[in-house]
Amino acid sequence: MKSVAVVLLALALAATVYVTRAADQGSRPPGVEAGNWFRLGERLGFVVVRSNEGVIGGAQVLSAAPENLAADLLPPMKGYFVIQTPTGWRTVVMAEPVLGK
Repeated sequence: MKSVAVVLLALALAATVYVTRAADQGSRPPGVEAGNWFRLGERLGFVVVRSNEGVIGGAQVLSAAPENLAADLLPPMKGYFVIQTPTGWRTVVMAEPVLGK
């Protein structure tokens, strides 16, 4: 019974990943490549900004292959959030909230 539950959970996860990846790529902001776009909702997304940090002579400097490293050992990905408004995509600026008065 446990193996059936594990298989069903794996299928549900695979379906979720497929649907997320196959989301309407045409709805991404203009000029953003599909590989740099992560749709988070109907009108919210994250754009990854690729940079040359951690690159020496055109090669990424890592002690092991990225798939063998924990996420906290990989260089951080940089990017920004965008929301879709009636006039188009707008960048979201994260501001620190004013706490207490």
